[in-house]
Amino acid sequence: MVDSMHGSWFQYFQISLDRLRNKDLLRVLRSITPISGPEVMAGQRRYLLFCSNDYLGLASDPKMKEA
Repeated sequence: MVDSMHGSWFQYFQISLDRLRNKDLLRVLRSITPISGPEVMAGQRRYLLFCSNDYLGLASDPKMKEA
């Protein structure tokens, strides 16, 4: 009984995940590599990262460091 129950739950979740994946709705966490300031690399593309504390790149500005 337990094995058949486990199989049906597993199948249910597998089908649900497949549906999300087929609609490109499945969340996938991708790693990013910092370049400088607000720029990051994800795969082979460059992006501006607006969700960091330094999205304007002011932390590395020499005038800001002097202040």
